[in-house]
Amino acid sequence: MKFTIIHCIDNMGLGGAQSMLFELYYAINKYYSDTYEQKVLVCNSRFANKSFSSSYNVPYLLCGNANKIAKEVLKHKNPIVFYHKLASSNIQIVQKIRNKSKKIPIISINHTFFRSPHWNNVKCIDIIVSVSNHMHKKVKKWHPGIKRYEQIYNGVSQDRCDSIFANERSEKDTLITGRINRVCVWKHSDEWIKWCQNVKLPFKMVHEYIGGRQSVGSSRNNRNLIKRYKGGRNKVVMLGGVDNFKQKISILKSWDIFLYETIRPEGISMAILEALACGVPVICSDHFGNKEIIKDGINGYVFKDKKHAQKILTELCNDKKKLKELKKTTKKHFLENLDAKYTAKGYIKIVEDITGHRREKIEIVVPEKEVETIEKEILLVDKKDKFTILSSTYNKGQYLKDWKDSILAQKYRPLEVILANDLSTDNTSDIMKGMEKDFKNAGIEFKSIHNEKRLHCGSSYRNLVDYATGDYMGVVDTDDMLTNDAVEYIMGEYKKNPNISWIYTQFDIYDATLRHRKRTGFNCLPKAGKSMLDMGKMGMHTYGHWRTFSSKIERPDKLFCRGLTCSVDKYMGYRLEEFGRGMFIDRVCYKYRQHTVGSKNSVSSTKYAMEQWKKVIKESYDRRKRYNYIPYPILKG
Repeated sequence: MKFTIIHCIDNMGLGGAQSMLFELYYAINKYYSDTYEQKVLVCNSRFANKSFSSSYNVPYLLCGNANKIAKEVLKHKNPIVFYHKLASSNIQIVQKIRNKSKKIPIISINHTFFRSPHWNNVKCIDIIVSVSNHMHKKVKKWHPGIKRYEQIYNGVSQDRCDSIFANERSEKDTLITGRINRVCVWKHSDEWIKWCQNVKLPFKMVHEYIGGRQSVGSSRNNRNLIKRYKGGRNKVVMLGGVDNFKQKISILKSWDIFLYETIRPEGISMAILEALACGVPVICSDHFGNKEIIKDGINGYVFKDKKHAQKILTELCNDKKKLKELKKTTKKHFLENLDAKYTAKGYIKIVEDITGHRREKIEIVVPEKEVETIEKEILLVDKKDKFTILSSTYNKGQYLKDWKDSILAQKYRPLEVILANDLSTDNTSDIMKGMEKDFKNAGIEFKSIHNEKRLHCGSSYRNLVDYATGDYMGVVDTDDMLTNDAVEYIMGEYKKNPNISWIYTQFDIYDATLRHRKRTGFNCLPKAGKSMLDMGKMGMHTYGHWRTFSSKIERPDKLFCRGLTCSVDKYMGYRLEEFGRGMFIDRVCYKYRQHTVGSKNSVSSTKYAMEQWKKVIKESYDRRKRYNYIPYPILKG
């Protein structure tokens, strides 16, 4: 069943709530587009900034008023409303939607730490989500009539920042700091800016301020701000509003520190999250909720007063190694805790709770004595560094012994093997029963799955990942084999490269009778400045066996396209470079059995296969353009 998440917001001005809407839209599309479509509806054109929204590549419909938004919501099948509440929001939009339908779930996302009198007795929404713990506690008291309260931190997709280069800087022996926020009375302080101008540090400080006034005559006001902050020991630069995402990230990445003071508690600043995603440590004032996500010495520091802030900055100026290490741990902590994939996961969980919808699983067949406990094992087994081999077979019974023997030769443990029989008509089923004991005796977990209907390669592999309990996975086709140390070697490479999400290696080519053809495969790094998809468009193969990935890939099922019968490896490679950093190692770990062109087991060289490859390339380009996906880099191992 497909659902439509409809994001509703009062205006599309330049602000944190709008940025969070764009980030959530992007993350849900990236990880959950197979189940959820998305639409964005905007009530009015007040403060509209088309350059801002277009830089995130998020389309929206300007409705004009609350009544038109409600009518638009009703046009969609299975709608779920995400209402992005601003400080200036009144209750009209959610009230109009509720008046039109009592059944449509309405989730209000409370972006701003602001108590609005319009919302004191609101009862027309199902859930209020607060973006910080402090806000969560306050909202329960402010709006006691709501059915359910949740807290989910804002998030930013780090992958969108990784491919953007920092602006080059010419300053030497200078501490580069900055901040981003709209200039307003509860965030902007003249006293703080003057302190930045004059604070004494071991080095001169440059403090850049991205942000302007969002009001009538704002251009004139911004010019006045620039004039106001001239002179002093340090340099304060008022850059004004920056409404292009890439330009903003380029500036932000050039900073050593994101230096931020606010006058009172707020939600979770999107600008702070953007800094953390770029590996820029945050030094912020002791206010909720920003201090909830800043861990002293890991991704920044929380200062109690200006004297404390001066001490922190002085220590970092005097210890460049400490600042360099802080930048590394900042990015690592962000990826593990604050990336938008976790934010999207939290909202999807709420949606699943409301709708009762869960992703379907197919039947798994195991030895009788394990049937009663298998559901518990699937949920609870979490052995560290387990490797799972995924395989699917159709009428390849004659090759299964070679496949099995190559896995039994692996010394690495814990090792799990999951094999799907895709409705074979040969002796595959009998052979699978006979191999269970062999795997068990070797200390290898084995699960067999028998598809009730022919799924073909893409769908069959997609289903397999639901039953995998390993932290790392690799695909082995059942007419192929691994080299004797393949798993042990690849796990060693993952340990040496903890920031890598997926690895592919080289393969040797054999004929159908396992005679070595004395040449290696075509796997290689893409050319400089090119992605694997770009290489594919040029008609060049770069990615194939051995294909492995880690649990850093949040939605491994999305690596396999439903119904795809060939070009499964190409599709997987193009998806992987959208999801995380990859690595190519030119070392043979895989034995590929190349069947004679025209035989029943050969599909890769047929006209149909080439057409499918072209189709996969076109759809991948369309997907990246639609969702503004930027491929991750692939490193050489």
